[in-house]
Amino acid sequence: MGLRHMDFNQLEETEKMFLRYLEQNRFSEEDVLAAMSNVASTYAEWGEIAVAIEKYENIIQKMKKMESTVGKMDLSATHGNLGCCYQQSGQLDQAFDSYKDALTICEKELQLSHPLRAFAMRRLAGCIRAQEKLEQARSLAKDALGVANTVLPADHPDLGWYLATVAECHRRLGDIDESIKLYESAIDIFRHHLFSQADGMAVVKHNVALAYNNRGDRDTATKLTKESIELKKQHLSEGHPKIAKSMVELGAILCEKGDFAEAVVHLRSGMEILSKTLPAGPFAANGLYWRGVVAMKLKQLPEAQQYLTECLRLLRNIYPRGHSYIASAKSLLQEVTNSISDMQP
Repeated sequence: MGLRHMDFNQLEETEKMFLRYLEQNRFSEEDVLAAMSNVASTYAEWGEIAVAIEKYENIIQKMKKMESTVGKMDLSATHGNLGCCYQQSGQLDQAFDSYKDALTICEKELQLSHPLRAFAMRRLAGCIRAQEKLEQARSLAKDALGVANTVLPADHPDLGWYLATVAECHRRLGDIDESIKLYESAIDIFRHHLFSQADGMAVVKHNVALAYNNRGDRDTATKLTKESIELKKQHLSEGHPKIAKSMVELGAILCEKGDFAEAVVHLRSGMEILSKTLPAGPFAANGLYWRGVVAMKLKQLPEAQQYLTECLRLLRNIYPRGHSYIASAKSLLQEVTNSISDMQP
């Protein structure tokens, strides 16, 4: 059984068995490091981000000591994977540095038009977008797409990811029509590679649903989010955090439609999975925010205050002061608090 497809509770013990097997069969240190990278990525997949970060940092230190034998691109890839973990944990400055290290290696070792260079650019663009430097992120994402277009066949599935990265920048900048157009192009590419790109199709459907929701088309957004969830259920283990994230997003969309009862069902289910699989972080904060919104809409003000207070506490531990997520949660909490005060004699 592959590491990625097992229940998380089996992972730690299987990791020990895996490493004993490598040691007993005298694999090279390079092979052991490659295997450890696979282990680290599996921990990240299951939401054990702190564990994955520690493992990736150890791997990088060992690779640097073995610089003469370890491939430069292996080191670049590991820097990039570490950046992903930092970004998921909200450590955006550290993520930027790791992605930049990955790209710097590519720029030194590869031709300007190389798919790995484009990949490193795309990852860095995603981090810059998370830092809310949206124009800069869109520019770099477009550059990455330009490189990818010159080196990949027109129907290559990876182009779907490049289009989706640019699309998300447009969505965040408020250019919803262009965002949807690019997302639909990505979906067309993934549709031709559905067997190998089911995950990509699920992610892009989830994201284009957000764009339709931004446009105010709640019905299309609901439909696409439900399709994303079904795709994820087909190729991920039951109770996987990626399924939970889409369930929370579906709850948010239903809340905006006014379907509060159904919204609560999906929010509660998604948050229950997240609490079992991920450390408290941005996705838990998102769930708490929307539970707060639903409670406020239903005039359950003390419950809304409780959810939003916890949401704000998590966001302040993740994002820098002044971040838009913090501002939104703070504003809504103040509105709820004021409403509670107005009700008091």
